[in-house]
Formats: sequence, structure tokens, C-alpha cells
Amino acid sequence: MHVHLYKVSRSETLPLLETVIQNVAGVPLEQRLRQVTTRPIRMDDPMAPDDKFKGVWRLSFLKFRSEGPGRASPSTVAESIPLAEGESFSEDTAAIFDPESKALVVQYNHYGPRASAIEDYFTVWTGVQQAKYSFLLQINQAAQARLRNKKLFTRLNFRVAPDRISEHWKNANVSLADALKCTADIGEGDWISVEISMDRRDHNRSLDIFDKIQAFVGLADEPRDVVSHLEISGRDDIGEAVDPVNLINERVQKSYRDLPLDEGRRIPMEVRWNCLYDAYSTWKQSGLI
Repeated sequence: MHVHLYKVSRSETLPLLETVIQNVAGVPLEQRLRQVTTRPIRMDDPMAPDDKFKGVWRLSFLKFRSEGPGRASPSTVAESIPLAEGESFSEDTAAIFDPESKALVVQYNHYGPRASAIEDYFTVWTGVQQAKYSFLLQINQAAQARLRNKKLFTRLNFRVAPDRISEHWKNANVSLADALKCTADIGEGDWISVEISMDRRDHNRSLDIFDKIQAFVGLADEPRDVVSHLEISGRDDIGEAVDPVNLINERVQKSYRDLPLDEGRRIPMEVRWNCLYDAYSTWKQSGLI
């Protein structure tokens, strides 16, 4: 299980995220569904900070699946898993939120709600127009410092599948998403590889990407079957060596393996929260939070 670190920000017209969490918790479960892009998403019962999970809310988010897996064994053929009336298959994602630091630690679940969908869920819930919550993917401190120190950006190199990029990222970066789509349409390909370089043309000039760095950091949060490479290179000053920053490799991430499974072959929510809190504590001690 992989977990990633985000920083929560919001438009001034929106309430604090912890206020919204409490508001959602006060509504019956069946009334918590909200349509996010093409799928309904729900926050299940949140858990307030307690003596074990000091200072953080424990959260879980659910997405229903229209189709499900089957079951089989070495001696039986595949068969459907029976569901009761009104039931559906689902995927869920665990998270913890620290209201003081605005840190959000999220389990990565390829099939479940991802951070961008959770961000949209809270925004939709408030119903405030022209406002939004933003969950900003955190890259490690060394990479952040290296990007801040760049006076000249010399190369941008990435490989993406434009048709598979999330609607959330496209809506937040319309012009860049349109450019990627137009590039893909030229060759009608599934993937595009782009390298824009000024390395040899003029050592005193820079690519105009400073105000787009956060968009590319957000692109690094897309799954690997959407973005397989993403690198920004630059110089700290004229005449200095070019320094590449690989945004995918520089994400703040912690991985957990060999976790116990319950009778349904799922990682229990309590185990997931324990892992998230362990990552949170580690990152807090190291100064990332």
C-alpha cells in the first residue's frame, strides 16, 4: 500500500475542511453521496482525533463499482459473487487529516477515490460557486528547494496519455490540457512524448514554465498508466550545470507491504489508518509536516 502527502488549501469563501467533515458526519449515510465527474462518491463515518490518533481525523471515501469481480478456486470455475438487493461492489480509500498543519495523508487506491476526487467531493458538498478546496501533492523538501532555486528552466520532458488524464486535472489546467490533446490528435496516438529544450540555443534564456510548475506537480499525481515520465530541468544561475528534477520520483511517498487481509481479502480500515498515521508521524518528525 502506497501513501502520499498533500497540503490542503481553500478559497476564502469556503469553510474550514474540518467543519465540512463534521457537517457531512451529521447527515445520514444515504444522503452523503455526491456526484463527482461520472461517479457518485461518499464519505463514510469519519473518526475524530482521540488518544491514539492525536490531532488527526480518520476518513474513508467510497466509490461504487457498476461491475465486480468473480470468485473461483483451483477446483472450481469462475462464478459471480451474489449481492443482495440494493448492494453494489465498491472501492474505498483511507485518509487522515491534520487540521492544524492542513496535512492530508491519503492511501493510493488505483480503483478507489483518489485525492483529486476527494477534493472535488468536499467542494461539491459546500455548493459554493467559484470556490474550491485544493489538495496539493507534496514533493520532498530537497526537490522543492531545487525548483525554487532555478533561475533558468532549460528543459521540460514528459510522457503522458492525454485521453486518460483525469477530468479534475483537465478542468484545473484547461489550456495545458487542450495543448496535450491537440498534440495527441496530430498522430492519433495513445501516448505522447514531449521534450522542449533550450540547452543549446541560449544559456541565458529560460522556458516560460514558472507559473505552470504546480500544474506539472499535479500531473505527477496521475497514475503511472497516464503519466510515465515527468522531468523539469534548469540552472540555478547562468553558467551553472543543468539540474533535472524528476517530479514522479520526488513525490513524498511511503510504502507498506505484507499487510494483513480480512476474510474478504481486503486490508482492514484500521490497518490502513495505522499505516497512514505512521507515515504522518514520520513526515512530521522529519519536518515535512
